[in-house]
Amino acid sequence: MVPVPEIVPISDLRIRQGVVLSLLEKGPVILTQHSRARAVLLDIEEWRRIMEELEDLEDALTALQVRATDREPPAPLEEVLAELGLSPKPA
Repeated sequence: MVPVPEIVPISDLRIRQGVVLSLLEKGPVILTQHSRARAVLLDIEEWRRIMEELEDLEDALTALQVRATDREPPAPLEEVLAELGLSPKPA
């Protein structure tokens, strides 16, 4: 289960940077301005993990698109990921 993100007014980031940054240990922090969500802060490792997963998904999509233009029936996702040297992400 994904933890509920902390919600912090952006003014708190200016005033209490250390406290706000320490909240990243629990998960993303949503920054608000005038009571509206304006930005999300992520731990750098979480950002890298998300970017890596996005790149993997883009590669898998590209492979599927190439197969579709070759008029071959689509291969199962597990097969495409294996061809790309990737492993499926656990559910």
